Amino acid sequence: MDMSIESVTIENLSKRISASEIEKENTLIQSFQYFTEILNSLSTVSLVLNQTRQVISVSNDFLDLLNLETEIPILGSRLGEIISCIHSSKTPAGCGTTETCSYCGAGKAILECQISKKKVQKEARITSRINNKIQAWDLMVTAVPLSVEKREYYIITINDISSTKRKANLEAIFFHDLVNIAGGINSLSTIINHFTEEDQRTKIIDTINKASQSLLGQILSHKQFIAAENGNLVVKYENEVTTEIIKSTIDLMSDNEETKSIIKTAPDTKEIAFSTDKNILSRILLNMIKNAVEANDVENSVIMVGSKRINNSIRFWVQSDKLIQKDVQHQIFQRSFSSKGKGRGLGTYSMKLLGETYLGGNVGFCSNRGCKTIFYIDLPAQ
Repeated sequence: MDMSIESVTIENLSKRISASEIEKENTLIQSFQYFTEILNSLSTVSLVLNQTRQVISVSNDFLDLLNLETEIPILGSRLGEIISCIHSSKTPAGCGTTETCSYCGAGKAILECQISKKKVQKEARITSRINNKIQAWDLMVTAVPLSVEKREYYIITINDISSTKRKANLEAIFFHDLVNIAGGINSLSTIINHFTEEDQRTKIIDTINKASQSLLGQILSHKQFIAAENGNLVVKYENEVTTEIIKSTIDLMSDNEETKSIIKTAPDTKEIAFSTDKNILSRILLNMIKNAVEANDVENSVIMVGSKRINNSIRFWVQSDKLIQKDVQHQIFQRSFSSKGKGRGLGTYSMKLLGETYLGGNVGFCSNRGCKTIFYIDLPAQ
């Protein structure tokens, strides 16, 4: 009976073979001299998996990528575990056994190859946490079946397309936002001379001023994001108050005339003095509010922004009514993923990058009938 990806159970995916069996399989692969030479001659990092998706051999380029002298420490591991995927440690059975793993392009490529016995190639978005820092990967993963002495193995080649995808997404988003704002400024500056009434001219000038501030804000936002991805963002801690940060961020969004939602400070918000980088935190909250506004595209829908203390942390949150689809929830913090279409998808990822890597906090969300949809960041109280 033919298998399908849908029929593969968590129990199937959890199975592993012992370290002694892994050693035998590694010895078998290594015994084919020309095979290992071919593997090392490939221009992409490569590895060989067995039927339980465990590593039994890797190319020298893969070892170089991991700064390893030998493959012994990673034999028997799975791909997500080796590159520290944030989901690989969520279950005792490891990589491939969470609900989120069913959306992983790498996992899909391997499973489809196992089932179809044919070459399969897919894009994969993987988020890792390395040395407590977020690392986003955009990979092209190719899986090819290989039969050795009546045993089935799979050659996996990985091409890092992160820089290409990153450049394309940044350019698409950057120019999309800038062209929209610059176009509005140009239109207003063109028609201003057609108005003779002073109050009308004053109103247009005020709108142009707000649009130009928004334009500058977008440029600085993209500059901040690029610095964060490159590891060059400087964090400047100062004494702040939670309610003041919330108010200033809401004011920024409320100035946008296209915003249909009503953005309010939550009534149970607590005023707490603490230390943070206001610019970075405001950018995170602004992205949370923008996401809520775009999702709740209904006139006068209410979005709440608040803060409170939870044990030794200070939580900022943004709450809206629109629930997030299940498949979207599992991919929401991945770079380049967006439910809004091509050329978007950095907002939620930047929350995670800025909030966790630079502010030392924890960024998450919940979306169900009980809490509705809440995005939050928990920051150390000290």
